[in-house]
This record gives sequence, structure tokens and C-alpha cells, in this order.
Amino acid sequence: MKVKLYPYLFCVISLFIHPLAKAQLRAFDQFSVKAAYFGELISHAGLKVGIETPLRLKEKPRKRFTKEKYKLLAANVGFYVHSRNHVGAFLNIEYGTRGITSDGFLSECWVGLGYFRSFLAAPTYEVNDQGQVRRVPLAGRGSLMLSLSAGLGQDLSRKTHWPITWVIKPTLFFQIPYNNALLPQLGIEASITYPINISF
Repeated sequence: MKVKLYPYLFCVISLFIHPLAKAQLRAFDQFSVKAAYFGELISHAGLKVGIETPLRLKEKPRKRFTKEKYKLLAANVGFYVHSRNHVGAFLNIEYGTRGITSDGFLSECWVGLGYFRSFLAAPTYEVNDQGQVRRVPLAGRGSLMLSLSAGLGQDLSRKTHWPITWVIKPTLFFQIPYNNALLPQLGIEASITYPINISF
């Protein structure tokens, strides 16, 4: 049975209106590119690349150090390979928070929404109403993708001359709908982020 994705797409747009509206009120003067290993269930390896920008920065003085709190927006594209089963590809937007100490240690949390598409690894065939068998090209299914993640890492620029940030974070993501329900999946992401200059 085919499930219409229009209601779910409307939910995606609605949930991201608020963060994006805030972003439009601020000058995007900092951008970073990210490259990451992205594995579904760790063993099913893949890649993830994206770009992120801070929406807001707030400093919180502590007794021994000052902690910076960021609100961030990111856009990503990625894939993983589940051998002899399927290839999963996705495109998403993430909204998150990141806290960084003066030593460069950081923690972050993200929520993401996007589109997920699976491609079956084996040849797939179907029989039409006339009884004819034909091969289905790029067989698989499309769905919305909801992701929740939290990670730990370090901003190396705080103590070295390397403008690099590394983060390791487990990710829980869902395919919605999946057989009229949802499919939870667990992934792991290990990323390196590097700042770039973009002028508008």
C-alpha cells in the first residue's frame, strides 16, 4: 500500500519554520564544513558531509572557566551500505546546541528532519496486471527521517593552531512511515569540522 508523504512533509516544514525564521534575522558570518564516518549499527559503513552555521552565541562565566553556548543549524547529505541488503541515502537539516569550554572540550545535542531513501541490493521484479514480469529499477522506499543525537568532542583551535573540531556522537534515527509504523535505527558518527569563509 502506498502512503502519501505530503502530510509528513508539511510537518517537517512546520517544525523548522521557527529556527529558520531566527536564522534570517541574523548575519551568517561563520560557516564550517563537516566530513564524517556515518555507520548504521556501526558495522554498516557510510559517509556524511554537510555545512553548519551558528545562529546564536551566549557566554556563561563559571568559577574556573567561561563556557560558550551555541545554537546551530546544519544541512547534510549522507549514505551507508548494509551489505547484501540495501543502501540507505539521506538528506536532512539539523538544529542543535553546543557548549564549548575554554579548554576546547565540547558537548552537543541535535535534532534532525529530512528525507531517507533506501535502494535494495538485490534485483527486484514485479508482476503487472497482465501477468508480465519486469525488473524494477532503483527498487526501494522513501520516507521521512527523524534523527536525535548527542556527542562529545574537542575544538582543537582553543589550544593549538589547528582550526579543527572533532566529535563522536551516537545517533538514533527513524524512518517514518515504515510498514504503516516507524523503524528505529542506531548509528554512530565520527566527524571533523573545518571553518570556511563565505561571503554573500
